[in-house]
Amino acid sequence: MKSKATLIPTLAWGFFMLYLTLAPKGANNTTLPAWILKLQPDKWVHFALFFIWYGLFYRYYFKIKGSNGAIGKVDFYFLSLFTAILIEILQMAMGWGRSADIYDILADMAGYFVAVSWFKKLLVLNK
Repeated sequence: MKSKATLIPTLAWGFFMLYLTLAPKGANNTTLPAWILKLQPDKWVHFALFFIWYGLFYRYYFKIKGSNGAIGKVDFYFLSLFTAILIEILQMAMGWGRSADIYDILADMAGYFVAVSWFKKLLVLNK
């Protein structure tokens, strides 16, 4: 039962990501200073969401289930890519003031790749 319970944060974060990325534009009524807007904060949010999601997945799949990794990494790469593309398609289709942006997909996948390399180094250090 413990291994199923540890999947819950991963799934919850996935749904939280969908909520944040699909909520109508302006739903949070936050205005940011101009200097922050120049840093493209939405791309950093996409990056961080996927980084954390992979970290939760890593914790579940590689630590709890004890997998040695190759299949899980490939599966999660395609799941991450599919989710990133799906989010952009849904943003465009829902008509809530959001638009599809290839750079969001790139930020999502950058978060994934940085997390993969970071957790790979962390795994080597813990051996």
